[in-house]
Amino acid sequence: MLRSGKYKVFIIGLGQIGGSLGYDLVTGSFATDVIGYDNVISVCNYARRNKAVNRTVRTVAKGIRQADIIFLSTPIRETGKILPSVCKIAGKGQIILDVTGVKTGVFKTLKTLDFPANYLSCHPVAGTERTGIEGARKGLFKAARFIIIPLRDKDVAAVRPVAFLAKSIGSWPIIMKPGEHDRLIALTSNLPHALALCLTKLANEQARLNPNIRHMIGGSFKSASRVAFSSSELILDMFLTNSENVSSAIERFLSELKSMQQFIKGRNEKKLIELIELAKATEGVGHNE
Repeated sequence: MLRSGKYKVFIIGLGQIGGSLGYDLVTGSFATDVIGYDNVISVCNYARRNKAVNRTVRTVAKGIRQADIIFLSTPIRETGKILPSVCKIAGKGQIILDVTGVKTGVFKTLKTLDFPANYLSCHPVAGTERTGIEGARKGLFKAARFIIIPLRDKDVAAVRPVAFLAKSIGSWPIIMKPGEHDRLIALTSNLPHALALCLTKLANEQARLNPNIRHMIGGSFKSASRVAFSSSELILDMFLTNSENVSSAIERFLSELKSMQQFIKGRNEKKLIELIELAKATEGVGHNE
């Protein structure tokens, strides 16, 4: 596969994820050279100035030809659009990775392509509501899960260096299948975004009727609504590219919420205590160990 030792890494898309990856690789021991590309010149300048990359290139093709590992750190639907050209340029011995939050659509596109490079679809499960290169920071992936999904049997050979990369930035590599990933991420990420949007909408509507609600917003509301302020493009992409799984997760949540409503209306203390205690008993499911 690749030579032992250090690698040249090319990051396409210098937003929060791509920029954070760059910060860790520039200061870490995995890469000898971190090359960046973004279609916004000011973003490239910012990344170089703040050492999120060692250098930038003016074309994607130039960066691909200089790299061992190529990261597609672009929005989900944009990734699908550029995949054919990236795969066409990359050669045998190189590894292409995407870091999209939804996988099924990406794999559907990839299966229509024939290319010699190895491909792994990855998902570092980390990030904040901050957007763009200004939202990037060193250490974003520390203790995060780094999902790795091989495309073809031959791509399994690329897992080892990518798992090594994940560990070098403080993440825990986990192998998964694309369908499994999308079903689970619908519940753990897509659904919380949907709930945050609805909660924020309700609060804004109430604020028009009674402005005093602004004085009643504390930590619980801020925590529950935080992801509503994520990139609009990110939220829209995850909803539309994972619509079936997101819809299913919403249906399941509505059923649970309806049950809770009945327990509250019926003053069913026993059932409510059971729900509260169940949440406490399964705390590890919702928090990284």
